[in-house]
Amino acid sequence: MKKSLPLTLLFLVTSVAASMAYASIQQQTQAAVRLIDGAAEALGGRERILAVKTIVLEGYGETAYMNGGGNISASPDAPQKWVSIPEYEKTIDLEHRRMRVRQRNHQNFVFASAAGYLGPADLNTVYLDGQIAYNVIGGRAVRGTEAAARARRLDMLNNPVAIVRIALDPSTKLNNLRRQGNVQLADVVTATDDRLTLAIDNVSHLPVWVSWMERNENLGDVTLRTTYTGYLSLQGDSPADGVQHHNRLPEYHRHQDLRGKIHDRRFDR
Repeated sequence: MKKSLPLTLLFLVTSVAASMAYASIQQQTQAAVRLIDGAAEALGGRERILAVKTIVLEGYGETAYMNGGGNISASPDAPQKWVSIPEYEKTIDLEHRRMRVRQRNHQNFVFASAAGYLGPADLNTVYLDGQIAYNVIGGRAVRGTEAAARARRLDMLNNPVAIVRIALDPSTKLNNLRRQGNVQLADVVTATDDRLTLAIDNVSHLPVWVSWMERNENLGDVTLRTTYTGYLSLQGDSPADGVQHHNRLPEYHRHQDLRGKIHDRRFDR
């Protein structure tokens, strides 16, 4: 006859297992916090990260037009339907968690539409104010969907300063720390339950990329990734000691879905 464990012993074993699991989670969280602290230091320091109020990003590029398929026909040799973006500006208000994106699109494959080729007369402008997404159409604000608000919140965070800043926030949860090649990965869950994965370089401790999942009406769930390259440290001379020192956060080049030069132009503090 099979004997069962005494209730007291079973409770003890369960308690020990739960304590070990809790300790493991705590160690993971502490290690992730140290990883983010290292990234903040590499970007110029925790105090400077938290002092940044506004980031303005300007550039140009191209994006893939995927509605109805990526190519202009079903032939595997058909060219891609690219959309030119000759004007692009994104302003991120980190202090109040607001964002404005202004861009002009020109369809490279116009479907016999001169208006599509020439682009709209006005820049396409979209906004995010906390949890609310809205567009301004004909001088009138039109509220967007919850899905649009989530997509814009994630777009606001796909910047190394913005993602490290939100990761430093006590309301943000950090977990699932792991290694992948020459980077360490940590999952970042914000207070609004927006989920991203941040990759930090093992040597420089700078952010390498950030990725997240988004729903696409044609492609289903897709994983988007923004990769950062070409960090440049800006230095200045101190008249007091004559020693060069960092007096601003590093600039960097950002590559995402756009083909072209996209870079942060200014940090306002």
